[in-house]
Parts: sequence; structure tokens; C-alpha cells
Amino acid sequence: MLSPPGETGTPSSSRRDWTQRVTSVTAACALLFTGVSVQQTRSQLRIAAQGQVSERFGRSVEQLSSSTLGVRLGGIYALERLARDSPADQPTVVEVLSAFIREHARDQLTPVWIGMVQYLRPATDVRAALTVLSRRNTSRDNGATVDLLSANLAHLVLAHVRLPGAHLDRADLTGVNLSEANLAGATLIQARASGANLNGADLTRADLTEATLTEADLTGAALREADLTLTGRYGANLEGADLTGAVRRQPF
Repeated sequence: MLSPPGETGTPSSSRRDWTQRVTSVTAACALLFTGVSVQQTRSQLRIAAQGQVSERFGRSVEQLSSSTLGVRLGGIYALERLARDSPADQPTVVEVLSAFIREHARDQLTPVWIGMVQYLRPATDVRAALTVLSRRNTSRDNGATVDLLSANLAHLVLAHVRLPGAHLDRADLTGVNLSEANLAGATLIQARASGANLNGADLTRADLTEATLTEADLTGAALREADLTLTGRYGANLEGADLTGAVRRQPF
């Protein structure tokens, strides 16, 4: 039977259309609500994660001031783990460990003979901090550098340490053992390194302006493009050193 004029369908079909519309709107609202809930959950998780990072950082730094060696070591390695888990916090970790080394470099030194020369071995926790800084992923530093400005590292054994780009300006490096160390791009402006062992060290593009290298051993050292302006090198052993492109203006 044909529908009366003006009617587009039966009451049952109208109810189906209306039900479908309601269902579609309900589904859309459910999807929107789910999306908002997921976004809120993610935001809450980020806040919680940031809180955990802050808590871990605070606890690790607190451990560094402990009088117990094991606790200090735990703090150092906890900071290393934090830097790996949260790359955004690595620059702060680098700053904290640098400060720790500056403050404790002269603590509990142990005499040690290497060949005919007596050096001083840094304390276990200082060596641990140096190791952590040496093996970090420098691509995550975000401009941070190992800051050992004016540090007293005289006569310490720091062979093979990897501190490219480090700040060692005005540091006391008298008689230090930095053989085979990686100090590429480091700044050693006015550093005092008389009698230092820099045998085979990488000082590529290092800034040694006005540094003192009197009687230092630079045998086989890489000094490519290094700045040796006004550097005191009297009696230094440069046998086999690579000075390609280095600025070598002597002091007056």
C-alpha cells in the first residue's frame, strides 16, 4: 500500500532513524570522552614521572653528602642511572658531579708509584664520579660541560679519563698524570701543568692560552688546531706530538 501524500516512511522506520541518530551521537560523545580521559591520564602520568625524577634526584644528591663511602657511591651511580632514564636531566647531573669532584679531589689521596714517578690516587668516590662523566652520552649534554674550573688536581692519576670540552681554566694540573686522556676541545686557559704527564693525550682544538707546560711530557700528544698562544713550554717534551694547525705564539 502506498503511503499517504506527505509521508516519507512508516512510524517504525522513523523510530529506527531516530535510534540510529541517538546511537551515533552517543558513540561520538563516548569517543570524545575517551580521548579526553586518555589525555588526562597521560598528563597525570607525566606529572607523576616528573615527581619521581625529582624525588630520585633529591635522594641521590643527599647521598653525596653522606659520611659513608658506600652511600656516596650509591648516589653517584644513581645519578648516572637518572641521566640515562631522563636525558633532559643529564646537564644537571653533569654539573652536580663536576662540583663533587672539585670539592673532594683532595680527599683521602693515596700515594702510588708509576714507573719512577710518585702520583696521588684520588679517593674511590672521586674516581667513580670521573668514570661516570667519562662514559656518559655527551650528545645529551645540551650545552653542559664538565666544569673543573680552578680545581686542584695536582699530581693526581687521571690517565685515560675522557673529558672532551671540559673547563679546566686556571686548574692546578702540576705533575698530573693525564696520559692518553681525551681533552679534545677542552679549555685550559692559564692552567698550571708544569711537569704534567700528557703522553698521548688528545688535546685537539684545546685552548691552552697562557697555560704553563714547563717540563711537561707531551710525547705523541694530539695538539691539532690547539691554541698555544703565550703558553709556557720551556723544557716540554713535544717529541712525536701532532701540532698541525696549532697556534704556537711564544710568550714574551
